[in-house]
Amino acid sequence: MAHPHPAHTHPHHADHEHGKPLIRFDHASFRYPHGLALEDITLEIADGEFVGVIGPNGSGKTTLLRAILGLMPPTTGSLRIFTAPGSATSRRSAPWTRTSRSPRARPC
Repeated sequence: MAHPHPAHTHPHHADHEHGKPLIRFDHASFRYPHGLALEDITLEIADGEFVGVIGPNGSGKTTLLRAILGLMPPTTGSLRIFTAPGSATSRRSAPWTRTSRSPRARPC
């Protein structure tokens, strides 16, 4: 029996490059005034991947998501966000990078 949902029939599939990096943390650390929240994170999330963020209270889940949303620049290391082709964000210049090397650095 044929599969009822042929592959890549969803309208968003045609313009995506599955496996292409969308988010890349490279030795990124994040600090609040009261102390370090995340230290030396190296992570890549590619187009087509589903990622769950779980952990105990105070483990950095919210900080990680705030960073991805552009609300918190890394204290050290880098965070790159690449836009997906055909997405509303592809109108921005892409890729953009938030990189810090000192605690006084500001987001790009």
